[in-house]
Amino acid sequence: EYAHAMGNGLGNFYKYWDAFDKYPRLQGGFIWDWVDQALRHPGPGGRAVWNWVNTSDGANGNDGLVSADRTPQPEILEAKKVQQPVKVEGVGEGLGRVRVTNAHDFVDLSGLALEWRLLADGVAVQSGTWAEPLDVRAGESRELTLPIDPTKLGGMSETILELSFRTREEQPWAPKGHEVAWAQVPRSFPGGVIGTGAIEGEVPSPPPGTAALEIRREGGRLVLASPGFAAAFENGALVSYRLKEEELLAGPLVPHLWRVPTDNDEGGGPASFAHRWREAGLDALKTVAQEPRVERLTDNQVRVVIESHLTGKAVGLRLRTAYEVDGLGGIRVGAVFESDGKLPPLPRVGFQVQLPGTLGTAEWYGPGPHETYADRKRGARLGRFRAKVADLHFPHVMAQENGNHTDVRWVTLTDASGRGLRFFGEP
Repeated sequence: EYAHAMGNGLGNFYKYWDAFDKYPRLQGGFIWDWVDQALRHPGPGGRAVWNWVNTSDGANGNDGLVSADRTPQPEILEAKKVQQPVKVEGVGEGLGRVRVTNAHDFVDLSGLALEWRLLADGVAVQSGTWAEPLDVRAGESRELTLPIDPTKLGGMSETILELSFRTREEQPWAPKGHEVAWAQVPRSFPGGVIGTGAIEGEVPSPPPGTAALEIRREGGRLVLASPGFAAAFENGALVSYRLKEEELLAGPLVPHLWRVPTDNDEGGGPASFAHRWREAGLDALKTVAQEPRVERLTDNQVRVVIESHLTGKAVGLRLRTAYEVDGLGGIRVGAVFESDGKLPPLPRVGFQVQLPGTLGTAEWYGPGPHETYADRKRGARLGRFRAKVADLHFPHVMAQENGNHTDVRWVTLTDASGRGLRFFGEP
């Protein structure tokens, strides 16, 4: 046993397989383990719940790639991707040149059909199939040139070549068309870096005709407003975002260095991550903010800079947040966190905001469709995805962190009429 799949786990699994591929004397092992061991019990309201209690080793009973009812957990997709028997890498600068390696020990790849797509900013602009059999013997590689048409690409776009290897015929273990392996090869990114953030750097100008921003005080609030839009700051936080008289925030945008611990975070007693986070007080930080500094950049652009101090039981941090607001309702947020002293390994660094429950649909451009983390994201495709917010949760036996999405370029959260908010991430 070499990898632990307890709860929301299997992080850094790819590092083992990178070593297995590099060193012939390493040959793998067993994931701990295949299925959660739990018992179904009657729950509130007639619902069934899973009893996690294991008198010998607690939550360690729930360490499977699939749940006790055999529902696949997101981490199983990471295991499948990392262990897949076909490897792909780009060759040179050409859009369609790739090297396909057969990682099998005995069989060739003639039983697999190759399908490919060219993605521009997550949207397929060209697709095709490789007509001839993949004549790649076990342990060998072959270079292919796919007939990519560069005129299909627009101007500035993130370009990805996606390959999918599927069974040509029905097998005893899988139907015809079952995906055995896939790969996404970055081929170019003409757009380059999106921007430098709100703390420093040149500020892009809004389009001509953008309404001027008014700066005013309403009691303890700083309000920036233009026709049909208003943003308000209070106690060092963005507390209101109104568009056409509709409030789109249900809670303030506040600094946040906490997440719910996973089963693995809880393991280890006083040395565990979760214990050290709670001892530091990361779950109950208090924020004291200075008066905001307001700077008018143009008639329709205003920068608000807020200096804050975050305090926990045993930690302190200084925070400088800059908001660049324009008359169309766009807000760029940049922040710098600085520690006053020693910190434990941090579970998260960023901001948290509450949104109205009516914004029940999520659409994003990034890895998906399932959850991803910094150490568990190889099993997710880069693309555009759409889901109900309620469906982004995964019910582990032990309540714990789940549903994260990393490397997201943008995400839109909307109500039934399509109104809502879009958030962009900058590199």
